[in-house]
Amino acid sequence: MKKIGEYIRDHTRIAVLILMATGLALLFCSTYLDKSSEIYILMVNLGAALIVSAIAMWILADTGKEVEKMVDREIGKIKEEIKITGDALTIKSEDLRDELINKMDILEEAKKCRVLHIFESRRKDANYKKELINQLTSTEKQKEVLLMSNSLRDFFGPGHDKGYLAAIFAMLKKEIEIRILLLDPTSEAAKARALVEEKEKVIRDGYIESALFTEIKNVANWLDSPPEFLDRNIRERIKKQMKVRFFPYDPTTHIVRTDKFTFVEQYHSGGNDIIRNELEKEGIPFIDCFGGFVPVLMVDNSAFFATLLESHFINIWTSKDVEERDLITRNYYQRILEFEKKERGKR
Repeated sequence: MKKIGEYIRDHTRIAVLILMATGLALLFCSTYLDKSSEIYILMVNLGAALIVSAIAMWILADTGKEVEKMVDREIGKIKEEIKITGDALTIKSEDLRDELINKMDILEEAKKCRVLHIFESRRKDANYKKELINQLTSTEKQKEVLLMSNSLRDFFGPGHDKGYLAAIFAMLKKEIEIRILLLDPTSEAAKARALVEEKEKVIRDGYIESALFTEIKNVANWLDSPPEFLDRNIRERIKKQMKVRFFPYDPTTHIVRTDKFTFVEQYHSGGNDIIRNELEKEGIPFIDCFGGFVPVLMVDNSAFFATLLESHFINIWTSKDVEERDLITRNYYQRILEFEKKERGKR
């Protein structure tokens, strides 16, 4: 870098001297000409332009020295942090090392796994909702979409997100089939999950008073008997194109699979004051554990990972336990109501 700078400065000096000398020579020669002639005007203007150019080059060259010094200082800092010995690369700064490792390793691994995006979480990353709605509404006509969750309250619950519901309606109008797997609210797995989410309330008031049971029941009711205020065509399409079953197993993943991408979130049993405080702000008090707080991966469906997630859904959907829990063919919403009545009778 230093040699290049010296080379440029040396040649800049020569160019400045040539321009300055030529400019002065033209001005001097013009004094012997008729001031009204065109050649006089041309020589004066050209001479002045060459002198101004020479001065500008000199200033830029001087400024370039400072830029060069600044670049040299930054390179010096990096040299202090990085040492190359043979094939070994040693980086002293932990921050710099971590940054380089993250950029080189994580991006490469994500690329191999065909993970296209990592969203901070469903609840905190606005880009997640935007991208999910975009992919749902972009699903090609007559394709299939798979949804697997504990309750899907954001789609079909009383406090549903209008954007998500609008995306569902848009897909139905394109004759897209939608298969939905929800946690069976009458199962032991649901009872155990409710105890993890709001232990105090379940112990005090009973499982059927839990937010989880209430949400799944409300969603099941909405899907079983779509609201009368909806367009008749939409209600008919919900009945015809949306298939719903309930799984009695411990929930492991929240999955949304379109024709091109799969969005997946890991369910967990962890909880702390951060989750409780966040939910209290939303008017959901006393919840210790909740979905939507961990990263969501957006995976290309051509990836082996996405294929396994699809298989995960299909294996559960086709299991005997789940086939018997079909919302329509097994009249499962009525079974949920009967379960609720029975549980209330125990208290």
